[in-house]
Amino acid sequence: ASSPKISKLANEAADSDRMETDAGNSASPMPLEVAQSDAAAFIGVAPQRLTRRLRDALLREGAVLVDGRLSTKKLESFQRYLESIVDTKIDALDERLICDVLAVSESAELPGFEGVRPHSDEQAVALRRSLSRLEAQAAELRHRRAELRERLQQCAELSNWLRQLRSLALAAPLEDLAKRAAVARDLNRQLIGDTQR
Repeated sequence: ASSPKISKLANEAADSDRMETDAGNSASPMPLEVAQSDAAAFIGVAPQRLTRRLRDALLREGAVLVDGRLSTKKLESFQRYLESIVDTKIDALDERLICDVLAVSESAELPGFEGVRPHSDEQAVALRRSLSRLEAQAAELRHRRAELRERLQQCAELSNWLRQLRSLALAAPLEDLAKRAAVARDLNRQLIGDTQR
């Protein structure tokens, strides 16, 4: 008779084999259509609604169903992926990917996870919290971009003013011209510094 330890290992190996079979034998090449369906099933939307960026992100997280149900490990994995987006420095966020996630979540029963049955209320709350933080980051990014557009407009106005200044250079007294040039340089440095920040 085999020892309890060997029996346990044998049972775990059998379970692993069954999971691979149910998931479409993940060790073998997976057709694109199957990959899209698996990724879509992970968040419960039609495959055609997945953008390439979001689909690839899901596939990297091993988004596959086992017996028509996601394991807790798979849900937690995607939750960590969402949190990794949220925790990314705001300037490095991919706004398009944020929009992909939010667009998918709009019609979801559980934000971002339509049709997915969480294993616990705590997990559902955690997923909602992750998406709420993501929405807040997206709003902040849009605000930053609006500020940048305003700064760029100021730069354009400054450039126009400098062109006018150059056109008047021959007629302006040298002392007045020097003062205007100093003011223009200070404004330019300030705008460049603000834009870079």
